[in-house]
Amino acid sequence: MAGKTTMTRGFAGAVQTRADYDALQAKASRARLLDRAAGLIAGRFGSDLAQAEARLHRLASERGEDPAATAAALLETAGLTGTASAPPPGLLDPAYYLRQEPGPAVVLAGTRWERGAVASAEPVERQDVAELADDLLGQLSARVGAAAVVIMAVQPDGSVQALGTAGTPARFAGAWQRPPDHVNTAVRDCVRFGREVWLPDLETARRRYTLIGDPEDLWPSRLWIPVRRHHPDGEVVAAIGVMWDRPEPFDAATRRTTRAQVAEAGARLLDRLAGRQESPGSWTLAAQTVLDMLPGAFAVLAPVRDRADRIVDYRIEAASPEAQDSTGRRSQEMVGMRVLDAYPAAADTPLWDAYAQVLADGVPRVVGPFLYSDTGERLPPEARLSVRVHRWGTALLARWVVHDELEFQAERLAYTERLGSLGWGEWDLAGGSAAWSDNVYQILERARTAGPASLDELTALVLPEDVAILELGLANLAEHRRIDVTFRVGLPGGVKWLRTVGEAVVDTDGVPVKIYGIVQDVTAAEQARRQLNDLRADLTERRRALVAEQRVTARLQEMILPLPEGQVTLPGLAAAVRYQPAQAAARVGGDWFDLRALPDGHTLVAIGDMAGHGLAAAAAMTKVRNALVGLTAATGDPAELLGYLNRLLCDDPDSPTGTALIGRYDPDSGRFRWATAGHPAPVSLGADGEALLLDARTGPLLGAFAGAEYETAEVTLEPGDTVLLYTDGLVETRDTDIVTSMRALADALAGRPDVALPVLLRDLEPVTTDDDTCAVAIRRLPRRTGT
Repeated sequence: MAGKTTMTRGFAGAVQTRADYDALQAKASRARLLDRAAGLIAGRFGSDLAQAEARLHRLASERGEDPAATAAALLETAGLTGTASAPPPGLLDPAYYLRQEPGPAVVLAGTRWERGAVASAEPVERQDVAELADDLLGQLSARVGAAAVVIMAVQPDGSVQALGTAGTPARFAGAWQRPPDHVNTAVRDCVRFGREVWLPDLETARRRYTLIGDPEDLWPSRLWIPVRRHHPDGEVVAAIGVMWDRPEPFDAATRRTTRAQVAEAGARLLDRLAGRQESPGSWTLAAQTVLDMLPGAFAVLAPVRDRADRIVDYRIEAASPEAQDSTGRRSQEMVGMRVLDAYPAAADTPLWDAYAQVLADGVPRVVGPFLYSDTGERLPPEARLSVRVHRWGTALLARWVVHDELEFQAERLAYTERLGSLGWGEWDLAGGSAAWSDNVYQILERARTAGPASLDELTALVLPEDVAILELGLANLAEHRRIDVTFRVGLPGGVKWLRTVGEAVVDTDGVPVKIYGIVQDVTAAEQARRQLNDLRADLTERRRALVAEQRVTARLQEMILPLPEGQVTLPGLAAAVRYQPAQAAARVGGDWFDLRALPDGHTLVAIGDMAGHGLAAAAAMTKVRNALVGLTAATGDPAELLGYLNRLLCDDPDSPTGTALIGRYDPDSGRFRWATAGHPAPVSLGADGEALLLDARTGPLLGAFAGAEYETAEVTLEPGDTVLLYTDGLVETRDTDIVTSMRALADALAGRPDVALPVLLRDLEPVTTDDDTCAVAIRRLPRRTGT
């Protein structure tokens, strides 16, 4: 029994000694765990170790857990714990402190990663990349003397993170696992600009970059080569760094060999990255840290791609504390879920399209409000949402608002009030209280802190001239009648017109106890109405003046330009005239004509058009026509007559320009001689029915410039031949070439040689009603027999 007791005591002492040893080992392991996590945080946020340790303990406090558990979780998410062949986690293993419950599985193209898996179960692709780095270093060490290889992948937030290394010291992983993005490193330039970075000289490299390494002169020469997806211009998805522990000048052979080996390794890396589902890296920790500081509902969505690099879904990587979706899920319930798993009705919607568009062009977009409806145990029948989406690196930052129906109705009412410049108000006459909508304060330029104005205060704002209008409205309210009145109020910003529609609520005795009303700012409409009335008055006055001017002008025109009725006979000629004024009241123009037998037995045929309309044009027409009468006594040559008229207008700076055609007919020979000043060519209609434009050299406009010269043309008329003279109102339009219109006029006359001249003129339709039209037709009469 005594021996047994001694053995028992010895065993107990051994156990105590072992327990003490385990305690010391646990303490050391815990310290290493905390130090590694602090190093990760320091490297990610660019802080010193003291700040990183404080951040770690603050994060653990917020999560309500031991700092060791938080440290283990951080190291696991950064891929810095365990190996695939590690034994099950013990008390001192960081994986022990990770949550062991299984998370939602992410399955994509044959790859499975179990969210929430223990730290010792490192993703297979990270092991593959480490093996790839070892293989590449073995090749480059033997061929070009390389000392280390680092493979870094581009993260969704645009930063880089080491996936595999070979030949690097242990301290490298803690310090440079994820280089801070604000630090100017060579690998950052490599992935950002998609170019190779060769640094053969340590001093030159130090001047350009912060060098990766501990210490930084660990590798005197180094290079970084980008790895692109699919093709030479594809997206940069990774960078491969090769380091030398001696100066390396990088001659052509070294560059060629290194590029070839890195290219082969890059292709193998793409095979391992193709179709894989990225586990959340340390970038999600940064994203969550940012979102933890934001009010409202935010989430970071990482695109999920298939082997063809097509986006097939999005994964929620981080969510703000206030985030809650339409199903009632809160922040941490949402993290890790796929969008289509949680919200299947989101596919093929404007929101889904917006996600892809924002990723493609980086332009933020707002979708909604829109109705989202789905089926499921946790889903309500429908929810009204608005979503704003921004690009965040290669991921998305989404902010959403779930609209309450009453809130939405209130928002819609507010929009209606703003668009209609109106608001509502109510006054409790019994209790003395009042309530206004927000827009009434805007309309009446009153601070909300002052509260609604009483009816007496409102009455005091009304302009004295309009007080009677308001008093009449209040009297009608007292008589239980609905009112609709408009009056003016004086406000700090000026006078406003207010339209008020209201009605009263009465008690059982018929006494008003409450007033409901709508107030609308109709200042703009009232000002527009007044301006319209002023414009109408002005137009009425202008119309009176125009009618008077037309009356005077028409009377003057009748006096100076009497129109012959029907067909008239002149020496050897039959003639007819048609004059048609413009339709507009003030468009009486300067068209004129002259038909007169001359003392020598010849006949003067003239037509013209003075520029402009109204009294000025009529006066100029009179001046030219009267001058022509006197000038025919001095000369009978049409060209000379035009020359005299031109000098007459040029000598008067106030005279307008004009066109004219002056002709002279000899009844004995049948010759018709004429000259033109900017006037349309006459049309000849033969006795055989053929119509054509007479060729004539036109001269400058009358009054255009002094010294103008004109030429005379002539044609011999046979009995029955007709000549038509006309002004431009018969042929000129803005849309048609005038020569084309003149040819169309000739075609209209063709085949009608026997039609009476008044009828022939009557059938000619002017191409425009905006201008006066004058036409003169002459026809050679048959020779008399026996004379």
